[in-house]
Amino acid sequence: KAQSELRAVLLTSRTAIPLLLFIAQIRTRIIAGCSDDGGSSVKREQQLKLVAHLFDTSQEVLMQFTDFLVTAGLPSAGVDVAALSTNNLTATIIDLMPSFRVLIDEVGLAIPVAFQLVRPIMREALIMSNNPEVKILPEFLRKWQPLGVPLESLVNGTGTSSGQLPQDLWTRLPSKTYMLFWCLSLY
Repeated sequence: KAQSELRAVLLTSRTAIPLLLFIAQIRTRIIAGCSDDGGSSVKREQQLKLVAHLFDTSQEVLMQFTDFLVTAGLPSAGVDVAALSTNNLTATIIDLMPSFRVLIDEVGLAIPVAFQLVRPIMREALIMSNNPEVKILPEFLRKWQPLGVPLESLVNGTGTSSGQLPQDLWTRLPSKTYMLFWCLSLY
């Protein structure tokens, strides 16, 4: 019960997603902020171990906080669409999450980190769009449909962030396969 209340307070106060993005930015800046000061090899080794520990810890916190927000926030497959549209946690998570382009271009996240944050939302949109009982995907899930044009354009080289991924990647791996990978669950 305490977890549900904490999750609800974080979402209704609109602090959950900014906190999640801040954790993701810290994870990125741990590596980017490291500098070699030319010290002894022992000092560099200690610094490397500290950086590795900080990076691993920030990654764990990011994954745990993401799971915490979405475990009760997103419905399971086969849920009634009427119940889905009235699920406040679901709507709040999806409404507060910036677009994929904002996550990459303005927040400054790497493409894999941005995908990790929106993975549960994209997975739910994919499940709902393949559900024969659902004739029309709910409006709040449409922009997260993983095989739709807006998200796919970001990874197939037409988006502004295409420089993050090597162009020869798309000769070996179709963009739809890449998108599908990020929709699959890790468990």
